[in-house]
Amino acid sequence: MTTLEQYGWNEFFENNFQKYKELNYEPARVTKESINQYWLMTESGEVKAKLSTKFFMDTFGKEQLPVVGDWVAVQKPVEAEEYFIEAVLPRKTRLIRKGKDTYGRNFVKAGDGGIRIISSNIDTVFYVASLDHRDFNITKIERYLVMLYESGAQPVLILNKKDICPEYEEYIEKVKNIAGELPVLAVSAINYDGFEELFDYLEEGKTVAFIGSSGVGKSSIVNVLMGEDVMYVSNIRESDKRGKHTTTHREMILFPEGGILIDNPGIRDLKPVASQEALESTFEDIVELETMCKFSNCTHKNEPDCAIKEALESDELSAKRYENYLNLKREAQFFEKRAAQREEILKKAAEREQKGGKKTKKHMRGKKNRDKYVYEH
Repeated sequence: MTTLEQYGWNEFFENNFQKYKELNYEPARVTKESINQYWLMTESGEVKAKLSTKFFMDTFGKEQLPVVGDWVAVQKPVEAEEYFIEAVLPRKTRLIRKGKDTYGRNFVKAGDGGIRIISSNIDTVFYVASLDHRDFNITKIERYLVMLYESGAQPVLILNKKDICPEYEEYIEKVKNIAGELPVLAVSAINYDGFEELFDYLEEGKTVAFIGSSGVGKSSIVNVLMGEDVMYVSNIRESDKRGKHTTTHREMILFPEGGILIDNPGIRDLKPVASQEALESTFEDIVELETMCKFSNCTHKNEPDCAIKEALESDELSAKRYENYLNLKREAQFFEKRAAQREEILKKAAEREQKGGKKTKKHMRGKKNRDKYVYEH
């Protein structure tokens, strides 16, 4: 019989569940989600659930809704045929990205300035990149590194398709130059090569999430680790020898030898949420150079004795890497501004409801008018 401990239940979640235990709610973990439909693992097995009306009406942002990996408090009323999610427990870690850059006054419109949680409560995140020279992109890997550091989980970088890259050691060295002390592993899901170290991260009660662009072979790696074909893998296109995007939804499964897996669909348009801490971890070399400038407020443009300029001129620092750092820094500042605006909107919405406003949801067709919240007094 499968236990909640096998799905990652531990003291952290037990402590945060105490107030819901008094209400006779049950703990459960979200293993799969669809539109207003969730699959949960409870002490009695897998069940389907929906959001309770009270919980849904009390939320003011999409990041407050359950995602795969979340632990939730649920109940099944005596007269009901299904379970209802009443609360989401605090998340220990979370993989996040930005929503659309456009911003509207209504926080539920497309482009609300908020974050999108990909999956949560992850212990180790496997970022998979392809060793196909047509897909290999250091700048893109740097952007993923920001997301990995922001998650709070342990990052591991996997370079797949080792079988088609004779010079794979050169690629490993390039990634290690930007990844610092993070593990960088080269594997082949075709030849089952290089998987010994991956199995070391699969422990009972620990959650591993896969993330990466479409077609890099995440599903193939999962199948090797599982020892069977649990994920559909499309054929390689003969025209360019590239794989196709196959995973279309997030789903949690247990490894035979222990451990939990979350396979995420490929990300086509990467928009990491870059905090200052995540940026400093990803670009530690640049941050260190900035401290070596003669002036503490150096703009790295016209000042004398600028360590950044000297490093660029001597090729100690790649111009492309520095440009990527500046772009991510600007994106972070822009996001912080939007996030502050959004927080103000959410704050006013909550205050309005506390004063007696009644919140109702209208389902309208079309992207512009979808899911509008209207307050009635």
